[in-house]
Amino acid sequence: MEVGSLVARARERYRDWGVGDLPSHLRRNSLDYYYLSVWPGLRHLRPVGAHELPPRPSTAGYAYLHVPFCSGVCDFCSYFLTTTRDAGADPQVDRYLDQVLAQVRLHQRETRLEVTSIYIGGGTPSILQPTQLARVLGTMRDLGVFAPGLVGTMELHPELFEQPERLDRTLDVLARHGIGRVSLGYQSDDDALLDATNRRHGASLLSGAAEHLRQRGFLFNVDLMYGLPGQSVASWAGSLAATLEVRPDSISTYFTFVDPGTRLHLRVRRDPSLLATTEVAQCSHIAAQIALEEAGYHELPNDFYARPSDDPGGYDQIGLPSEAHSLALGAGAYGYYPGVQYVNEMSFAGYGRAIAEGRSPVWRAAVLTPGEELARDIMFSFKNSPLLSAKLFRQRHGVEPVAAYPREFEELLRLGLVAVDEEAVRLTPKGRLVVEEIACLFAVERPLGTVASRVEENLVRKHHFAPTYRR
Repeated sequence: MEVGSLVARARERYRDWGVGDLPSHLRRNSLDYYYLSVWPGLRHLRPVGAHELPPRPSTAGYAYLHVPFCSGVCDFCSYFLTTTRDAGADPQVDRYLDQVLAQVRLHQRETRLEVTSIYIGGGTPSILQPTQLARVLGTMRDLGVFAPGLVGTMELHPELFEQPERLDRTLDVLARHGIGRVSLGYQSDDDALLDATNRRHGASLLSGAAEHLRQRGFLFNVDLMYGLPGQSVASWAGSLAATLEVRPDSISTYFTFVDPGTRLHLRVRRDPSLLATTEVAQCSHIAAQIALEEAGYHELPNDFYARPSDDPGGYDQIGLPSEAHSLALGAGAYGYYPGVQYVNEMSFAGYGRAIAEGRSPVWRAAVLTPGEELARDIMFSFKNSPLLSAKLFRQRHGVEPVAAYPREFEELLRLGLVAVDEEAVRLTPKGRLVVEEIACLFAVERPLGTVASRVEENLVRKHHFAPTYRR
């Protein structure tokens, strides 16, 4: 793949598709953008004591485990975490892991845990010593949490590959407990960009890391970021080329969003020119579409590319997002079960206190109305599936998607962002460039939740993942 040619083709498609002519509420920028993984956002969740939450479903099949420890804080990071120099010698880390296992036992009193899929993120889960990781996974296995055929993924920070013995011991633990996929937070092949964002690793490790993971029999994903301060489309294309050389099983590309409370936010307040323009952001995404699809990857569905054995055009949605049950384990972890979006205590003290008292560590939550669940099904189907099934939506909500939001879909059709037929609504390749912005069209306005203190207000402001685009 020749970088100059790829950049030229991406810019040509940007012009041909008229991406720069989209209305302002569909024009991507780092300050209004958010990565759609939670809705409603934290500011719109109410303290858990303010309402009675519905009971959880009888079974939980998906779990997210949050490990909120890192060796440092990247400039763009706004997730709940703290730093530690040596997780194995840090009593806070061991205390936290004990609390997570106690939380698992609490949930087993009310819900059958038959986890078929677990994602271990952070933070930096790979900062744990292998013995610590083995204790957590081994205890969960002994408690009967993991169902047969478990599919698991854990995030690996590239700095782990600088410690070969510890790396292999970590991989041994994962393999022993059915975690057969890892996600490598590579982000960029440009050392200057890595240094500028405090990533704490170099770009040269990718080839060796990929070869080692493949030899060990792991499926692996590579994370890449575009829209970083000072990152050109050509630099981004270089990262794509470097990643394609190692042929990972999948590639996750993330647009850089700038949240209050991060060091990056302070930098761009002083120098707004650091922000990627809409053209740079969208040409970068288009370059990924071109390069990765020509290399045999498919966008499944938005900013995530994989090499599936089946044609994604034949995908058939088997369930709506409103039917899912995602169990949140750990402080600051978000979860969802039918009708409820929630987040656990976002402080180590609050989380530990709840566990010590034998009660759920849920901190804030929203009980969704039927209209909000309808909207959420549209938002998250677009984000996480290649299509929104008209049949499933009609069975669940008694209405066609287009009939539920006629004005919004008329605009999306007119702009060439969706395609509609009797079976489904699909984002077009152009529409996949602005999936989060499209989701904002369906987000129902909610009142703000109350806060009890200045500390709580600061937490809510910093970790409020939600759109700010305005029509």
